[in-house]
Amino acid sequence: MIKGFAQKGDMTAAFSVLEDLKKEPGCWPDEVVYNTLLDGCLSAGLPAEGERIFAEMHKYSVSPSNYTLTVVVKLLGQARQLDRAFEVVETTAQKYRFRCNSHVYSALVQACLVSHEPLRAAG
Repeated sequence: MIKGFAQKGDMTAAFSVLEDLKKEPGCWPDEVVYNTLLDGCLSAGLPAEGERIFAEMHKYSVSPSNYTLTVVVKLLGQARQLDRAFEVVETTAQKYRFRCNSHVYSALVQACLVSHEPLRAAG
């Protein structure tokens, strides 16, 4: 249901389903659910909501993946929050001990270009 609402751009309904899911005993959203919500936030142009969802992942110890990080960087790039994008990549990779892949770095380069800071992409 969350994916369907997110694909249709109805993020209010998608977030409502998330809240209902969290109330069910024994049910808890996983990385796939959070990634779906992050994708929906990206498509709908909702960077603040995306950051809230990403923070909730951390709060509930749901480990992000390179895919998660790529979407978050795209969200932050869309909002022209370049410093925050770099910060999220660095802190997340350290905290969860994984290596960022080419998709994450490509999203960072794109964020630099959108933010009119092409030299930062080179460095």
